[in-house]
Amino acid sequence: MKDCEIEFDRFEQLIRKIGCQLQVLHVTNECDNDKYLDANRWKTLILDYLPHLKEFFLKCYKDVENKSAIRIDFERIKLFTSLFWIERKLILEMEVTDFQIIYSIRPFKKRWYNINSFIDFSKSTQLTMTCFPGDEYFETFRSANGTVLPVAEIYHLETSKQTIISGSLMKILNELPELDSLKIFRLSISQIRYSFIDDQNFRLVSYQNKITKVYLENVNKSEEVYFLLKLCPRMKYFKMNFIYNIDYKLFVRNFLRIINSNRHQYLQSLYFQISKINIQIINELEEMINHEKLLRHFTIKHILNYIHLEWKLI
Repeated sequence: MKDCEIEFDRFEQLIRKIGCQLQVLHVTNECDNDKYLDANRWKTLILDYLPHLKEFFLKCYKDVENKSAIRIDFERIKLFTSLFWIERKLILEMEVTDFQIIYSIRPFKKRWYNINSFIDFSKSTQLTMTCFPGDEYFETFRSANGTVLPVAEIYHLETSKQTIISGSLMKILNELPELDSLKIFRLSISQIRYSFIDDQNFRLVSYQNKITKVYLENVNKSEEVYFLLKLCPRMKYFKMNFIYNIDYKLFVRNFLRIINSNRHQYLQSLYFQISKINIQIINELEEMINHEKLLRHFTIKHILNYIHLEWKLI
């Protein structure tokens, strides 16, 4: 039911009449109707009237500027992460745009960060942010964050479509202490080379965050890679796409030297994209790593147009 505009009470009555054999239910509500975010009412409706339901999808749009409504939504939204929804592999996602917060309850699908066979569905809640115009927008995000996010913990953050500056990224990470994965569309760091490394805020965020998986979609400068290495010291998996042709041997050499010199205790997987790949490139990298003793126990292979380098921690 796209653009569902009827009151939730009437919607319930409709489901009670026709829902017995319903197997698929998709509902989109853009009318700022709080009742559509009542997880307990949905739970009762599904248990009592939708015994054959196989697929459920709910999307609700809320105005960021409507602060009183936001508080109500955020008190209720945590219930969509309860055992009832986890058992059905239905996960909560939020998207923050210029003027709205969009809530989605949808069936689980494998994401880039699901690299292991075991998946903890209780830690699947994701936040996507699509706009970063500056500090003014961050205050809007923070006002929403103060009422919602501590209630329903966010474990996966994605910045989409636009560049985020390093300062804004650190502010957001400071508000989301339970993050396990971070996906960045494009990152812009300070023009003053590494001046932020000694900054107290950087040290605090680096010390406190629990991020283990990072994906930088568009790498413009290698400094962006090294910034994230320092910002996320518990990182285990690092994926990146370069938007320019790189000297892949130089990059791998410098990358491994940095993680060796800084004694990264957790990182053991590098996954990066290059424009042209063949077995010769793989052989050259393997020979270089062995000859220069950059790693001891490692495997290297190509998957489509990506090189995947993995090593054992000593």
